[in-house]
Amino acid sequence: SNAELDFDILIIGSGYGGAAAAEYLSRCVAAEGPPNQPLRIAVLERGQEYLPGAFPRRMADLPGHVRFATSGSAEVKGYRKALFDFRLGPDMCVALANGLGGGSLINAGVMEPALPSVFEGERWPQTLRRDPGQMQAWYEQAGRALGSLDAEGQPNTIARLAGHSPRRADFLAQLAEDGAVPSRQVPITVALDAAPRSAAGLPLERCIACGDCATGCNQGAKESLDTNLLRQAQAQPVGLPLLTHGVEHGLPSVQRAFTPTHGTAAVGHR
Repeated sequence: SNAELDFDILIIGSGYGGAAAAEYLSRCVAAEGPPNQPLRIAVLERGQEYLPGAFPRRMADLPGHVRFATSGSAEVKGYRKALFDFRLGPDMCVALANGLGGGSLINAGVMEPALPSVFEGERWPQTLRRDPGQMQAWYEQAGRALGSLDAEGQPNTIARLAGHSPRRADFLAQLAEDGAVPSRQVPITVALDAAPRSAAGLPLERCIACGDCATGCNQGAKESLDTNLLRQAQAQPVGLPLLTHGVEHGLPSVQRAFTPTHGTAAVGHR
């Protein structure tokens, strides 16, 4: 029915911007109507949902997971539902993710705060240039929400993976001891502890150090956005429909396009 497709807010894209908007707005109430009436929100994702085991496992699998567009042409080539979305230009090429969770599906999960010097440029607001340290509290909040920090605020680094010796990290640490280059382990959004759970409480599998983070985790050990922020948004009493490539998660099956009939649109970038 039309009532099922009536939303206050429609969020386009389920990457970091869209997922953060969905989680935050799912805790808000409408300005009009009955007291404490939750907002009706939906997330629209162009790609499909990926579960562990659905990602490419071999180099030979990759061609079937690629779509791309070239400069000067609006035509999309390859497979429209493909996970990897490449934008090829003369001066810059960009790799995007096409799926529920956006770029969190295919990045390495590294969550490194920006150096204070980054905010010295005039493109930043003056209050931020004066005191870049104010970002620290937001970094910590994001780290806990995304899984790069634990509940005590400690960084989730590869050192937590008992029984695994990270050879590259050990090599860099040795270079640091020799004074060649500075080196330290960085926080990552990968399940490294025993009996791990995502920041939203979803049970995960422990990392097996396969190194396939950037092609999609078939082990189920990665804290991508579909395991934390989007799941938290869905856990709210009113629920959160996730509409992905013709499949509606949390809505009765409706195989047609729709238009929000009232309210505003919050746009999230993958």
